[in-house]
Amino acid sequence: MKRSVILLFTLLGSCLGKVSTDTEYHRQLVVEGRIEAGGPAEVMLSENLPFLDVITEQTLEAAVVRYAKVTVTSDDGQSEILTGYYDRNYPTRFVY
Repeated sequence: MKRSVILLFTLLGSCLGKVSTDTEYHRQLVVEGRIEAGGPAEVMLSENLPFLDVITEQTLEAAVVRYAKVTVTSDDGQSEILTGYYDRNYPTRFVY
C-alpha cells in the first residue's frame, strides 16, 4: 500500500512542470475531418489560439474558418469540392 501511494505521488508530481511562454504565437490553420466508407467526407477548419490566452465563446467563434474552398482528392485522382453548412452537432458548428 505504501509503495502504491509513493508511486501515485511520483506520477502526479511528474505531471507538473513549467510552461514555457518564450516562443511567439503564430497563427496556423487547423484541419479536422473524417472520411468513412459509404459516408460523406466531413471537414472542420479553424485557426489555432494562443496557449495561455483567455478563451471565450467569441474567440472560439472567431477562430472558425468559413467559406473556404475545401477539395478532397483520392489516391486515384478523383476529387470532390465540399460545400460548407451550419450544423450544431459539431464543436465549430460549421462543417464542409
